[in-house]
Amino acid sequence: MMKPALISLAVAIASPAAQANFSLLYEFGVPTTTQNVSISTHRIEAQIPFWRHSKYHLDLSSSVGVIEAAKNRSLTLGSGIGLNYEPFRRVQVRASGGVNYLEEHVFSVKQGQTKDFGGHLQFNYTFALRWQPTSQGFFMGYRYNHMSNGGIYEQNPALNTHNLTFSWQF
Repeated sequence: MMKPALISLAVAIASPAAQANFSLLYEFGVPTTTQNVSISTHRIEAQIPFWRHSKYHLDLSSSVGVIEAAKNRSLTLGSGIGLNYEPFRRVQVRASGGVNYLEEHVFSVKQGQTKDFGGHLQFNYTFALRWQPTSQGFFMGYRYNHMSNGGIYEQNPALNTHNLTFSWQF
């Protein structure tokens, strides 16, 4: 399952559009509220711009990540679109939305402690702020992420996370 995701990520990075300041991002997240199961998230994402106007640009993204709940892990694959705005030099604001696939959607720790995201297909939206401390293309920032199945399954518990991000713009 992981091979197709890595191949699509490599193809996206190697495409001609990637020559226009594509970004590679790593993020680590924790839930915004207490969960009945200990959860953390990790994700690597490629953001490839396809439209630019002044201080705005749109990009397509592909991601590979992991949701960890106690001793359980689930691979996540995602794709989306983002709008970036640069209000000041070295500061970027981003809003994005997309679709995620979870390899596993039920996390059981002990009897009575289960986190069930309802199904494999999930939707997400994010709001992010990132800052470039030097002129070398390195950014660090904060991202709020909301993930849920949008009510397409019987259960829809959602997962909201605070994320620390590190990204490189090429």
